[in-house]
Amino acid sequence: MSQQRLVHYKSEAFDDEDQALQLYEWDRDLSAAFYRDIAIVEVALRNALDRALTDKFGERWDLLSSALFDQRTWKGICEAWERLPSSVRDRTGKSGKTRGRLVASCMFGTWANMLDKGSSGESQNVVVGWSHEKVWDKNTLLVAFPGGQLIANSEDHAEFNRSWCYIQVHEVHVLRNRIAHHEPLIRGYPLPGTGNSSSPAVRRSAEQGFDAVLRLAAMIDRDLTSYLEATTRVAQLLESRPSLKPDSP
Repeated sequence: MSQQRLVHYKSEAFDDEDQALQLYEWDRDLSAAFYRDIAIVEVALRNALDRALTDKFGERWDLLSSALFDQRTWKGICEAWERLPSSVRDRTGKSGKTRGRLVASCMFGTWANMLDKGSSGESQNVVVGWSHEKVWDKNTLLVAFPGGQLIANSEDHAEFNRSWCYIQVHEVHVLRNRIAHHEPLIRGYPLPGTGNSSSPAVRRSAEQGFDAVLRLAAMIDRDLTSYLEATTRVAQLLESRPSLKPDSP
């Protein structure tokens, strides 16, 4: 490990290299445990959104994606399509299997972008605006997130709508990317797009990140939350963070 990377851990370990390495190993174990849980939730999320889109637009909703979603989201779907084997892409029938392969190929970020508000872009030299509100009416959101309305209303005292759902998904996506890039979690992590020259970025602790993962799971399926709570290693690792001492030899 480079000294540049180790310095994050040494600053938390009273500049003691042995304790810093112990903290690093714990941090890597925590990230691996998080990644396992998020991977399970990600699959559930894409299945939930696919189910909702199929319910509203039919089995080949993907063929309508350029009209439904903004260019950023549509580009992500196109890239997912290009990653499929040519034998799959050559199928021209209305195959649910083809859509299923495409769904599996879409990145977490693409699913998050589907729930974002949409944006404007240029199509055939004409500026066009895409509003994702038209896609995610309340009934469609309830198909995707049957547990979401109760959480929004009772826990957040908020309206259950596209914007609220996007925030919940975005929180998990940020944590997922942090872990995927092997960034440390020992001091939490910032939320991109927050903070400026006069105020610091909003930060989340690892504990808050875990709450966000469980919350998204509960929005999709309460049984999924129960499964994660029964099998996760994250909670145990959070409780067993190394106890560091300034006078350690």
